[in-house]
Amino acid sequence: MKSAPVPTAPLAQAIEYYLALRRQLGFRLEREGAQSISLATYAQQTRHSGPLTVDLIVRWAQASAKAGVRQQARRLEIARRFAQFWVSFAPATEVPCVGLLGPSASVRRAHIYSAKQIGDLLKAAGQLPGPPRWWLA
Repeated sequence: MKSAPVPTAPLAQAIEYYLALRRQLGFRLEREGAQSISLATYAQQTRHSGPLTVDLIVRWAQASAKAGVRQQARRLEIARRFAQFWVSFAPATEVPCVGLLGPSASVRRAHIYSAKQIGDLLKAAGQLPGPPRWWLA
């Protein structure tokens, strides 16, 4: 395994190191890898210099014309994971707050069954052919 890049190393080298370590741990990182490399490319294209900043991460997360609000939040989460790792090597690295661009996944609201609905379900289950299957699992 390569040694850790020095904190002044270009962002692309730092990201490659990070991805290599994560892949050695068994993570496939197909999308996350491509997105992380995209961050490095964006930093280079915008001539960003110095430590990784929240401003750069947010601008990159919002830069994709195709990305909706949730996709932007996912991009920020990917960059945030890298920043959390990289701050150990480059203490000037800024780590964005969780949820800075909103939630990255929708949360389904739980359905609470009424007593009548539970009774109806149990009654319907009792009418199924064959023995109860819950004890076979």
